[in-house]
Amino acid sequence: MSALTETQANPILSLPVAAPSKMFSSRTSLPLKKDLYWLIKSGVVRSICYLEDGSVVTLGIWGAGDVVGEPLSMAQPLIIETISSVQVEPITATEWQPPADVLLSYWQQTEALLLIRANRRADAVLQGVLKWLACRFGQQIERGCLINVRLTHQDLADLCGLTRVTVTRLLGRFEEEGLIYRLSRQLVLAQESKHWHYEI
Repeated sequence: MSALTETQANPILSLPVAAPSKMFSSRTSLPLKKDLYWLIKSGVVRSICYLEDGSVVTLGIWGAGDVVGEPLSMAQPLIIETISSVQVEPITATEWQPPADVLLSYWQQTEALLLIRANRRADAVLQGVLKWLACRFGQQIERGCLINVRLTHQDLADLCGLTRVTVTRLLGRFEEEGLIYRLSRQLVLAQESKHWHYEI
């Protein structure tokens, strides 16, 4: 039996696109329509929603191979913001509906964040979010797991449901305790740490 081709192994790669792929620079918003999905080819985006008091809730962070778009969310107002420069392909809802595995993955990632943020201890929330990011975007290096996406302290705060001041303080503490260290502008979860060695 012959090996599967790349498109057979990953049906998302053969989706009917509405137009050629588009490039968006960092910290811009993807155009949203009720009948439009975006397939992320490269880069990282976050889906966010603003509450009435002006605070930001990060609903998810998505990378290459993920599909995002207004049809997948009930949040209003929904914004999909690029964290890095991204390449995306538009897909019309009339030509394609996400299969069960895509919807399941989308829900599982969102559910995991809900469970992490339900913790009442701020340090546990931040640790949980860092583990989640490492599982999603981690790259094993000699001294641990590099979170291969550049997030500001405010990005992490929005993701955790904490204040930026709290995140900055906790990151400093984690660094002092040897749980993390910094590589350029990215974070590395120290491999020897018992707090997340078996989680990655």
